[in-house]
Amino acid sequence: GMNIALDTVSSLDVRYTLFESLTENEISTTAPLALRSLVTHPSSASAAQDGLAATASLEIDYDVIDVAYRHLLKCGDVFSANYVVGARYAKLEQQFDAEFLKLGTETVATDIDFDGAGMRLGLETQRFSCRNQLHVYANGYASFLAGRFRARYFQGQSFDPSVVDAEWEAGRIVPILDFEAWVGWCTPHAKLRLNAGYMVSGWFN
Repeated sequence: GMNIALDTVSSLDVRYTLFESLTENEISTTAPLALRSLVTHPSSASAAQDGLAATASLEIDYDVIDVAYRHLLKCGDVFSANYVVGARYAKLEQQFDAEFLKLGTETVATDIDFDGAGMRLGLETQRFSCRNQLHVYANGYASFLAGRFRARYFQGQSFDPSVVDAEWEAGRIVPILDFEAWVGWCTPHAKLRLNAGYMVSGWFN
């Protein structure tokens, strides 16, 4: 992203975030032990059937665009605090696929997508060391996105290609809470800064 100074105490902040993740796993066993699916539709005949092997994958991706106005709230010789008021757009995609070996092969797949936009509020703080060029950051943000969910659940078997095929769509308000903690180092006159940190992002509802 980038930050454009409007004057000595305010700026315009623009950010783009891309997150992609993929988790895969598999398991197998031998009789008399057995596997029981927790994602098979409970009304289907195979819900109570045991299996001996299963594989699954979960993919979560999102794109986030933030545009915000930052203004100095309070400052001292070695610290500063800014409040942030702006907007956020987010696109979230979740895809789950599982395959179970029972009396044949059973497949379960879900696809959940969300698009939304709304207000973003935050507080950004930083403190500099008096002894060296180190500094620390602690930032917190809250976003409230109005958007639409689109979801699909599919279950099929080798002897019945389409057992369940359901779709769902609805509007939701999705609160997102972000917290960032950073430590950094900068050259004299702050011409170059290096930061490393950790961010936690919680998506609700």
